[in-house]
Parts: sequence; C-alpha cells; structure tokens
Amino acid sequence: MKSKLNNKEIGKTKDAGWQMGVRKTLNHSFEEVWDFMFSEVGLKIWLGNMDPKALEVHKEMLLENDVLVEITIFKPFSHLRMKWKKNTWTNTSRLQLRVMGSKHKTVISFAQELLKNKKQREEMLAHWQGVVKNISSALETETGL
Repeated sequence: MKSKLNNKEIGKTKDAGWQMGVRKTLNHSFEEVWDFMFSEVGLKIWLGNMDPKALEVHKEMLLENDVLVEITIFKPFSHLRMKWKKNTWTNTSRLQLRVMGSKHKTVISFAQELLKNKKQREEMLAHWQGVVKNISSALETETGL
C-alpha cells in the first residue's frame, strides 16, 4: 500500500529498512502490566517458555520458536530493546517493547525495525497483533477485569 501524499510504501523507511508497530491500551495499572509482561505467564505469550531470571543484557537466547534474540537495552519499568532474528532470515531486526501508563490505563507497544522487506513486515505485524491480543485476554482473565 502506498501513501497518497508521498507515493511511499507504508512501513518502508529511508535508512532503516522496513518497520512496523503495534500498540494497545489496556485498562490496567502500569505496575500490573509491567509485572505481567515479565512474569512467566506474560513472557510465555510474547517470548515463549522461559524463566524471567534468564533475561540478561548481551546474552543470546534461542527461543523455542527458533528465534535468536539478544537483549541490548533493558530499562526496568520503561522498555526493552533486543536483536531479533528468525532462523529462516538472513537479516537481524531490532525489536522494542515499551510499557507506558498510569494508575488506570497502560499502553504496550511493540516496534520492530530493520526488517528486510514488505513480507517480513507483514509477517511480524500479524505476529505482534496476535501477541497483543493474547496479552490483553490473559490480563483480563488473570485480573477478572
């Protein structure tokens, strides 16, 4: 799809390849969402089965879905950035998770850049949209809201 304003394809950047972003506002406190995202249950939804204690900066981890990740920045109660490479890819992308909020509403955001092409962008957009939907459902189930 091309924007009518500048004839540019959506998601294609000038110098960082392709990118995508998914955001969701949740009716939960910032603390609830942050704690959930980094609990075993939350991590299972967006990274797979893993011990939260295994998250370390500059440690490569092979996830159960054959994605190789390396956390490059982890700022508690703010954001996490990592290198993200599927085993079928020749390139490595950059994924950022942000949690932003207040006492009553919180936004989670997944942004991924350095994607190789439109196909990767569409694949990751669908993936993270599903993840966000599953996080929202799990939080509602866990808190009864």
